[in-house]
Amino acid sequence: MKKNHSFIVTLLIIFALSSCGNHEKTLSTDIVDNPKSANSSNSENAPKIEFENSEHDFGNTMQGERLSYAFKFTNVGKKDLIISQASASCGCTVADFPQDPIAPGKTGYITVVFDTKGLKGYQSKSVTVFANTIPNQISIRITAMVEIT
Repeated sequence: MKKNHSFIVTLLIIFALSSCGNHEKTLSTDIVDNPKSANSSNSENAPKIEFENSEHDFGNTMQGERLSYAFKFTNVGKKDLIISQASASCGCTVADFPQDPIAPGKTGYITVVFDTKGLKGYQSKSVTVFANTIPNQISIRITAMVEIT
């Protein structure tokens, strides 16, 4: 019993020491300009994401291939664009997005990777992009016809 007590006390001390200090990343709310967030300003000053193409068709592909496409976008708004999340509709699809703010007039890419392993027939997958825009969600889509090898 004493060994268990010592072990628990040691774990608590390690936890307390590792949690000391300020390790949090903080984001200044000065660059967030959305009526439903930090500054509560109007929508005409909000960032705005505009995709060159919001859909991409991979066409016919063989089962088991990993396909990738980079969706190009521009911040056509007046404030920095911050993408907080890009959520795919299926586990077979993964999206990578810029972590840094995108200044007005600048471009960026959201890369979508689609794994066709175990899939067949017509496939349509969406990625919902969450950002400090109005509205705060926009969807992009990939499609493909997956043929069995």
